[in-house]
Amino acid sequence: MPLLGSQRLVDEIRELEVNDLNRPDAPHALARWSGLIYAVVVVTGIFSLSFAPDRVFAGENDAEIVHSLVANADLLKLSIALEVVCYVAFLILPLTLYALLAPAGRISAMMMVALACMSVPLGFAGLVHLLDIVRWLDGGAAQMDQAAIMSALNSYWSGMRLLAIPWGLWLIPFGWLVIRSRYTPSVLGGLLILGGVGYVANFLGGLLVPNYADLGIASILKAPRLSEILICLWLLIMGARGLSRSRQLPAAIIADASDRGGSDETR
Repeated sequence: MPLLGSQRLVDEIRELEVNDLNRPDAPHALARWSGLIYAVVVVTGIFSLSFAPDRVFAGENDAEIVHSLVANADLLKLSIALEVVCYVAFLILPLTLYALLAPAGRISAMMMVALACMSVPLGFAGLVHLLDIVRWLDGGAAQMDQAAIMSALNSYWSGMRLLAIPWGLWLIPFGWLVIRSRYTPSVLGGLLILGGVGYVANFLGGLLVPNYADLGIASILKAPRLSEILICLWLLIMGARGLSRSRQLPAAIIADASDRGGSDETR
């Protein structure tokens, strides 16, 4: 009897989920929610991964960088807090995008989720090094160890370099799904794919090619990353208004058709 009761509960939950997905405004609501979560990722990411580091870690040598850390300790702590928010939001984002884009290809959507979520534990592991720096800074001059601080900071930056791999790879199936779904302009999907390739190419170039930074290729490959901001704004403002009439079928019918199409992806 308990098993029957549990199965009945699961069936009721599934029925509620199907009913919610069959609502005409379901894709539009999912797109808006995805855009909102994406906006949180973008805003907190820009602050904690670009704006704050440029000020907190300023300096041309170890002594200047440590001095900057001491002078901007509060900004460093705020940056860490917002980086945590960024990673939590980035863990949720691919799940909402999966609900929106899975009808365009379930296997691609699962790859997108797996690759995106892979980056989150790597990001949190990197924050451990910044928390060590905060501990040393809070300990005052008596516990200040310039060599240890720079070692922790270099470990953090090495982790950030490694994050380029999942940050790039998840954009490739994401861009493909954007193109297939027709919820947004296909050009955005193409730019997302280029941005993803650029992340990975810059990582491999910096690792394998001598003087890669001096070649000027890295900045060119970074340009398509702006598509993440564009897709965020589109989802947040436009929602799913770009979908064609064929995409306005009930979600259950779309899912059934995509299951057959998803098998084609594996061939």
